[in-house]
Amino acid sequence: MRQFHILTIIAAITLGGIGLANINLGAELGFGLASNTDSTGTLNYGKRFGLNGILVADFAMGETFLISTGLGYFQKGTKNSAGTTTFKLDYLEIPVLAKWRFMPEEQFHPTVFVGPFLAFALSRNSVTDGGTATDVSATYGSTDWGLTVGGGFEYGFTEAMALAFNLR
Repeated sequence: MRQFHILTIIAAITLGGIGLANINLGAELGFGLASNTDSTGTLNYGKRFGLNGILVADFAMGETFLISTGLGYFQKGTKNSAGTTTFKLDYLEIPVLAKWRFMPEEQFHPTVFVGPFLAFALSRNSVTDGGTATDVSATYGSTDWGLTVGGGFEYGFTEAMALAFNLR
């Protein structure tokens, strides 16, 4: 049985455009690197670069603790060891993260977050260097799930707008 492992590194820039009471809404854009291994660890796959975007909502539970969730599009997948086939796996992802802000009274403050995600496949294809696409839905399931762990910093311009850099 194959086991699908994903290492997603996302550098995200967040613009929190609207502040409604204790709710902050925003958007994140970033990139990811995904890889795949089999259950024995004997197959060597390359990484696939993908673009990611997510609409986020942060619900403040106090001055330093938030629940962050959203709805995002994530490009995952891998390349075979010969580099001739790319597995393109695109997902609609829903994270639910516990998020902590340190020094929230400062204009610049670090953050850390952790929590599960559930993702639903939008497309699952393999594409050869020659451009031939094949549906690989039977190999890769219709859902993906995992744990997101990350951190970053936020720079607050106003009470309602911040610029953030996150690494997941």
